[in-house]
Amino acid sequence: VNEEFMDVLVDIGGEEGDGGLAGPSVWVNILLNTTAPGNFPDPRKLDECRLQIAESIAPLANCMIDDSKREFYKNNMQWHGCIFYFVALLQNLVLTKETVASLLQYEGLADMLIQSMFWESDRPDIMKESKSHGTFVITDNFSKIAFSAGYVVQEIVDVGENGVFNKEEKKHLDFLARTPTISKAYSPDAGTTFAVGLTQLLKSKTSSVKKTHIFWIMNMLSFADCVDRSVIEGVVEFGTDIAMYEDAEPVIDTVYNMVIPSTPGNAPIPNDSRFAIAINAGLLEMCLKIVLRFEGYLDDDL
Repeated sequence: VNEEFMDVLVDIGGEEGDGGLAGPSVWVNILLNTTAPGNFPDPRKLDECRLQIAESIAPLANCMIDDSKREFYKNNMQWHGCIFYFVALLQNLVLTKETVASLLQYEGLADMLIQSMFWESDRPDIMKESKSHGTFVITDNFSKIAFSAGYVVQEIVDVGENGVFNKEEKKHLDFLARTPTISKAYSPDAGTTFAVGLTQLLKSKTSSVKKTHIFWIMNMLSFADCVDRSVIEGVVEFGTDIAMYEDAEPVIDTVYNMVIPSTPGNAPIPNDSRFAIAINAGLLEMCLKIVLRFEGYLDDDL
């Protein structure tokens, strides 16, 4: 299959490496550009195109998902050259909501997306290997991968209706919350759960994952009762030391949703055990610090 593929590409684009179409990354990039917003005069055609691609990329997905083997067309360098375009392609695809169900049929895709949000800090083997390929791979792409992965995961957790979930949706969110941040194939005992890892991303000074994506994911997990003591403590700890006003409101909203979860058809009811965890973690101190630190910024919503 590999030889036939390369024969076709050489016929179209010349010799591999000459800047033509012989590199697999070029083809993935074509899919990326094709699915970008504004490329179809009729938005419905763009949605149809995205859905068709989402339903048809199993061979590509199966190669890119494996962050232990890391081979695309039996080539490690090609995997590194394509992984950014692949995750960015997924970001384009989920702009059409109907693609999410199709993408989730690929076993291991959600795990890989979650774990790629932590590659820069937790996978020195991938980072070292990437650098070994020199100019073929742009190392900065891993920051972009983390950003795009955060966006895709945000869309993957966006289920339910007004914070109410059916049994399957809750099971889906619980699975994501428990997904390890480091592949078990790489290190069976390393890393933590995704829910706890989100608090680490919040506190990180180097993470490229957008905080608005992190807060959105955390709130969805909170609505589905998929957070534990470590998550509550981590968010309170982050909120106690925030330096930017832009972080104040989402921190307060997130803690609120953790300790006063909504219940279907009823007013929110405080969860005594979660409240106790938050208070022991410094909830009152966090609130007072935010009020004092951002007094001049406060509005009716905070």
